[in-house]
Amino acid sequence: KTALQYLHHLLGYEYASDLAKLLGQNENFELIALWAYSHEMVSSYLFGDYENSVRAGELCEELLHAPVCTVDAPVNALFIGLSAMAQAAQSKTKVRKFKLIARAKIMIRLVSKWSDHCPINFLGKLDLLEAELSVFQGKAASICAKKYTSAIALSRGAGLVMQTALASERAGRYYLSIKDKENTTQMLKQAKLLYQEWGATLKVTHLDNEFGHLLQTAPPS
Repeated sequence: KTALQYLHHLLGYEYASDLAKLLGQNENFELIALWAYSHEMVSSYLFGDYENSVRAGELCEELLHAPVCTVDAPVNALFIGLSAMAQAAQSKTKVRKFKLIARAKIMIRLVSKWSDHCPINFLGKLDLLEAELSVFQGKAASICAKKYTSAIALSRGAGLVMQTALASERAGRYYLSIKDKENTTQMLKQAKLLYQEWGATLKVTHLDNEFGHLLQTAPPS
């Protein structure tokens, strides 16, 4: 498909065609198509719609290595991998799980390669992806926790607020799954504050709706 066909699919024929006219009848919309699907993927993942996130990620992946995509490629690789693992955890068939995890591992290798050239931008992403893979593989809690802790620290050190918030949230969800209430509460509260700092008000509301009983601040005595 051409990028214009992607836009027709995503936005509807009339809207995409009007956009084409506005930009001078130029069908070279790879960056626009990537941006649109990338944002759909990220939003779907953040709000728990992993199936749609995977679908949008498949479209991002087709454009991942295009020269015009270099700015967005790191975020795409991160969320393509995260979405694949989240959906694999929910999948009921071994074949589907295998394909999704294989896809996630490709993203992990890609991010690992990039981290050799620019550690500050990519090591936090790599540790978060490896933390999620460790959880999926059922590795020891100490291994998973170490990866999450490193992902949070590296993301914070790089000044990546959204990524730090996401790593904190994923750590909180992991601790909840192993019934570690203290760390669950700590990580989810941290995630909420960071999402607030990032300006993601809908995501903050989403966390409140899902984990309100854990995020409530005790009234002063």
